[in-house]
Amino acid sequence: MNVRDRELVQPYGTLRKNLTAQIKRMLADPKSAALVENYAGQWLQIRNIRIVQPDARAFPDWDQALATAMQRETELLFQTIMREDRSVLEIIAADYTFVNERLAKHYGLRGIEGEAFVQVPVYQWARGVQLTADWSAVAGVSFRF
Repeated sequence: MNVRDRELVQPYGTLRKNLTAQIKRMLADPKSAALVENYAGQWLQIRNIRIVQPDARAFPDWDQALATAMQRETELLFQTIMREDRSVLEIIAADYTFVNERLAKHYGLRGIEGEAFVQVPVYQWARGVQLTADWSAVAGVSFRF
């Protein structure tokens, strides 16, 4: 038998008693990144952003780096919600988001430098735009095959 996680192969009663701890342990594991990428990628269809080609006149700064940054922003939001056991409603109503320099420039945010993503607050002025998750999800589902 190929057992990938020996802690999960326990008598049912033992696992049931420790279920919350086991879930937290698995979500903290770096392997849970695959859950973030695959589940969020399929559920929110953010993978489609890779193939979106918006009108160059309306979006002259659009490029693959921006699309990749938007996808990563949504993945990081989903990861935070999942690992910190936050409400799923934060996908549409979080008061924070994640940006790197490229995405910050697109959103008009100053003071963010480099490729690393940092968590930033979504200020009141941005609530109508809702930076969090929407851009990659909207772009992803807007593409028609």
